[in-house]
Formats: sequence, C-alpha cells, structure tokens
Amino acid sequence: MPDTPDENNTNYDKRLRILQINVNKSANAQLTLLNDDLPMAWDVVLLQEPSINYYDHILTPRGFRQVYPGTSARAKGTVRSGIWVNENISTDTWDELDLGDALDITGIQMNGEYGRLTIFSIYYDCTNNGTEEVLRKYTNDHEQEIYGDGGHVMWAGDFNQHHPMWDDDKDTRLFTRSALDDAETLIELAAEWDMEQVLEKGIPTLEHNVTKLWTRPDNVWLSAHSTSMLIKCDTRHELRPPMTGHVPIATILDMEMIRAPEIEYKNFRGTDWEEFSDALELELNNIDATHLITNEQEFDDRVNRIVKAIQAVIEKTVPTSRPKTYTRRWWNKGLERMRKKKQTLSRTHAKYRDLTEHPAHQEYRDQQ
Repeated sequence: MPDTPDENNTNYDKRLRILQINVNKSANAQLTLLNDDLPMAWDVVLLQEPSINYYDHILTPRGFRQVYPGTSARAKGTVRSGIWVNENISTDTWDELDLGDALDITGIQMNGEYGRLTIFSIYYDCTNNGTEEVLRKYTNDHEQEIYGDGGHVMWAGDFNQHHPMWDDDKDTRLFTRSALDDAETLIELAAEWDMEQVLEKGIPTLEHNVTKLWTRPDNVWLSAHSTSMLIKCDTRHELRPPMTGHVPIATILDMEMIRAPEIEYKNFRGTDWEEFSDALELELNNIDATHLITNEQEFDDRVNRIVKAIQAVIEKTVPTSRPKTYTRRWWNKGLERMRKKKQTLSRTHAKYRDLTEHPAHQEYRDQQ
C-alpha cells in the first residue's frame, strides 16, 4: 500500500482524512485533542468514550461540527460514541444518521463524486452486544440507502474483542472460548455485509494502564469493493494524548470532499498604512475639491467619489485573509517544541514496547 503524505500538505485536499481515538473518558486527553491543530489535518474524527463535563456537555474543537446521541438518549446513560466533522466540508454533502437512542454508536453519510460513504463510530460494551444489534438492525433496515449503487461503508472504533484475525498470534492468553465466541458474531456480521478489515493484523492499539501489555481492541472495517480507494490505515503513536492507553488510528481514503467556500475579508491589521496613505492621497487628488457645492445632488456626488476613492485604495493596498475560527493565537514556538518532544517520545515508547526495561518507557511516562 502506498505511503501517505503529510496531512497538512495542500495536495491532500483530494483525500478524506479520518482519525479515530478512544479518549478513555479523560478530560485531559480530550483537551489535548481540542488544543491540537486538528482542523488542518483531519476531515473526520471518530470518538469513543468521550469526556463529559459537569454540565453534561462534550467539548468539541473549533473548526468542527459535532455528531452525538440526542438529549433523550443521553438522559438514559453515558455517551460512548461521537463524531467531529470538519467545518470546511460542505454541509450539503453529509448528514447525521438517526440511530435512535443508541449511546455507543453514531454515524454520518457523506456524498460526492466518489458516490456515497456511510461511516459508523462504534464502541462495544464488554457486558453486552447492544451496539452490534443496533448496527445490524440499522443496516438491515437501510440497506438500499447504505449499499445501493455501490455505496461505501466504514466501521471504526473500539470493539473490545479479541481474535487471531486481528490480534497478534502470540497473545494466546486473550483467545478464551468466550472471547472467540463473542468475536465470531462480529466476524459473521462483517462477512454478511462483505466488510474487510483494513488495519493490518497484529498492529496493537491499546497499552494496558497497569500491566503495560499491548492488545488490539480497536479496529477498522471497510466495504470490500471500497478497498481500492484506501491509501493508508495505520496507528499514529505520536498523536496519542495523555491519560488514555488507546493509540489513534488514521485512515486515508482517495475520496475528494466538496469543501465549503472560504469567506475572505480585508485584513486591516496587516495593512501598510504609509502605503495606504500615499495611495489615498493620489486618489483624492483626482477629485476637484475647489468647486463649491451648491445643492444636495452635488453633495451626494462628492461623497460618492470620496467613498469610491477609499474603496479603491482598500482594494489595492489592504491584504486579503481567510478567517479560521480555530486559529490558536496563543500558540508559540515553545509549545511547538514541547509538542514535538511529546510526539517523539510516544513513537519511541511504541517502537521499543517489547523491551520492557528500555529507558524510553520511563521518559514517556514522566511527560504524561
């Protein structure tokens, strides 16, 4: 599979960039995501176990629109699934799926030249198969809307299941009869709808908080006929926030989004006022100010000429900017250095996960 370019590359606008992460209900983990430069790098973020604050709100970063279970559903329990959709994707091209009162699964459907893509953000409760039942029923009831005309489908999230199909073969301790039976129902559902696992087998996605052992509860499934559009699916250890053992997973698809038009404005703060003043003086010199105004019409004409002169100078000398509601005006080079150090430590920690005494692990924990 070809490598993926940097998410911030401008040529990457023709790709759909999806990040998924279980934040383990941690406010610190979610705040780290909120303070990162997510809108520049990702089109869709799939959340599992989001943090819910004192006011029963789930914080969403600027630059994204949120998709969460409705108020009636949230009154019945804890939300464990959500989706953030980048504001630069036209709202005319995607819709939220109505999954009733489900708390552990959310979904959106996107449309474009590639056709139709239905994305589910999924969390499986270890104690029951309620999420799987919701997914199965919704898919059965909306088969034509989802799969009709070659519709593309993605299941991504924390499935909380273990099986040799995705876990490392060495992790035999995980393959109990009960665990295998539970996983078989998911495998059967995937086979029924011709879904293919696209995160390579054996890639770990979770570091246990106590034992520090690595496992693979998180996964990504894509409709089989859509895998030709898959550019890359892999873990991103450098993006792992603190206070969660889960590693973010990046899925890049060759699907060009229809972007919302960017609104431009005149950036007076960035204006060279000396240049502005000189240009305005030249424009005003073209107006005959010696003629005495004798009536209302002449007054209006003089005002209009002055206004047009000012507008012409603004157009010529004031730079144009595109506003970003999520611009981090507080960001500085010191914070950027700290961020890069944290990302390097995360990668090194994952690289030497089989060497439990490697000093990189303690250094990584110290920076949490």
